[in-house]
Amino acid sequence: NGRSWADMQRVLDKEGRDPVDAAQCVHPYVGTVYDPTAPPEPAVVGDRLEVNRLGYGHPTDPVQKRGNDRFIIAVTGGSVAYYFAYFGGPQLIERLRELPEVGDRDCRIVCLAFPGHKQPQQLMSLAYIRTLGGEFDLLVNLDGFNEVALADWNQRRKVSPAFPRNWPAVLPHGFSQKYLADHTRMWEVRAERQRNARGIRQSWLRGSALRQLWWKAHDEVLRSEEVVLNETASQSNQEESYSYRRSGPLEDYPNDEVRYQRYVEIWANASVQIEEMANGAGFAYFQFLQPNQYDPGSKPLTDDELRMAFDPGHEYRESVVKGYPILRAAGDRLRERGIRFHDLSHLFETSDETLYGDVCCHLNLRGNELLAERIADVIVRELRP
Repeated sequence: NGRSWADMQRVLDKEGRDPVDAAQCVHPYVGTVYDPTAPPEPAVVGDRLEVNRLGYGHPTDPVQKRGNDRFIIAVTGGSVAYYFAYFGGPQLIERLRELPEVGDRDCRIVCLAFPGHKQPQQLMSLAYIRTLGGEFDLLVNLDGFNEVALADWNQRRKVSPAFPRNWPAVLPHGFSQKYLADHTRMWEVRAERQRNARGIRQSWLRGSALRQLWWKAHDEVLRSEEVVLNETASQSNQEESYSYRRSGPLEDYPNDEVRYQRYVEIWANASVQIEEMANGAGFAYFQFLQPNQYDPGSKPLTDDELRMAFDPGHEYRESVVKGYPILRAAGDRLRERGIRFHDLSHLFETSDETLYGDVCCHLNLRGNELLAERIADVIVRELRP
């Protein structure tokens, strides 16, 4: 027992000494951003991404000014757009130099895309950065998947589909006084256990059986209290999670068709507002519907993709199957309104390469290269004089 108790004391002593905050933090306007003081986020393609001072995943400061010697390219969307900006951005810039208005100007990528973001978070990010003084020459909005998959993820868990993904869990704590009191006391008990363990490890009486028995008895009392407090705090937080202040206004839908039509309506409305913003500020706006492996007929999946990037039971699969046809139809209506919308959902329908990197939606480096190539083709073609 002496050896196992010593191990317990060592573990308790170290708990809480070097707390590491989650990389994402709550943002008052856009939902979530990265904490630029935290360790870098691992990327799906095996690299690490830099985070700028405003918490977006790119080294370039988001607040840039247009000028005769520079060309500012903003990218918005979720994680696929996030990785595209980082890995496909340089390739996009080289292709855009074919345009006379770009040429040899200093081209800068401003990444406002963020993992898990969905409309209206892209719209909010644009408004936020422009309010801070940021300017753009070109905006690339690569989205659609999160707007149906994550909106329905929220809806299934009684969270507003218009709210950021899993919003109750993103908030640092609830507003329930009982939850705050229980949680505070739990941390006090945990700190006391840590102090006691550290004290006996540093005491010249640590070899005393009587002293060790006293520590063990006292620690068991505190441990039991910590367990009870943790359970009651979790229950209070769960009850709070279903409240309006954390989950937002819930909507009831008579069937799947109406539900997904609503998700896509939010997506399309946000795009219309971005177009109006672009017209007022004088920058070009292009929107692209991102490809996804669960979209039937969109790509013949390789053996590697079937093994590591396709889960037939994945929750997102149903959202893509039901939501993507509605997204495509809404995209056609956006084009009729004059918005430069382009459907890339079947970009890979003839490719026999391995392009998807996980069971969600993310592309590997080769996939990002092909995506950048097509996006550049579209922009150069439509902006060329």
